This record gives sequence, structure tokens and C-alpha cells, in this order.
Amino acid sequence: MKTIKSSVLTGHTRSVRSVVFSPDGATLVSASLDTTIKLWDSTNGTHKETLTEHTSPVNSVVFKPDSSVFVSASEDGTIRLWDAGTGRVRRVLTGHTDWVWSVAFGAHEETLRGHTDRISSVAFNPGGSLLASGSADSTIVLWEIAK
Repeated sequence: MKTIKSSVLTGHTRSVRSVVFSPDGATLVSASLDTTIKLWDSTNGTHKETLTEHTSPVNSVVFKPDSSVFVSASEDGTIRLWDAGTGRVRRVLTGHTDWVWSVAFGAHEETLRGHTDRISSVAFNPGGSLLASGSADSTIVLWEIAK
């Protein structure tokens, strides 16, 4: 049996909703109900920074494939694009009328309508030509993305 070294990373004060490794493996990002995002050195578990710009629980985080940017989704109704190197917000996307549950990184920014209840998860296929969305209406919608 393979021995796995484990580390426990502490610092959030409420449940952790999402964790993601940067594509280069250097950073781990965690999002929590405590409204914060924490950046960790994934090689040794050291806490690097706490980001506090969201005003409500943070539900989802995802990295851009080149590791330069990560995106967060929050119950404050915003999506924020973060510079992974500096921890500063590059852009705030507003316009949602309710919580944002999930984000995926792709080259698509428009309002999609097709579900009858809240969307709880989104994901792009590897080529970026399809977006899948899962909803509380018990359906999954596949969206063709125009390039």
C-alpha cells in the first residue's frame, strides 16, 4: 500500500465550498462560506494570502488554464476575476439577480436562458466548444459555443 503524506490546512472559519489547484500545481485556492478566498502554497501547505472582497459566501473557484487568473462565484451575486500572482481583483462581473453557485473558465460571456430553476454547476468541454449546465430543475443543458 502506498503511503500518502497528509497535511491539514486551517484558517477558514466556516465550511469550505470549493478548492482548486492551479494548472501549474504551485497554488491551491480555497473558497468558503466565511466569505473569504485563501491562497496556499501547495508544495508545503503554507497560507499565502486571504482575499476578502466578496461580501457573502464564496461557492466556487476555478483557474484559467495558464495559471495567471482564477475566477470566483459568490452568493453576493458577483463573479470576480483575480490575478493569481498578486491576489488583486482584475474585474467584477455583476448582473446576476441571485447567488452565483458555479463558474467555469471559457471564452463565453453572455446570459444563457434555458433552465427553469437555479443553475448549480457549469463546465466547459476540453476544446471549449460546449458548455454544460446543471440545474435544480433536474436538467442538464448543453450549450454550443460559437467561436
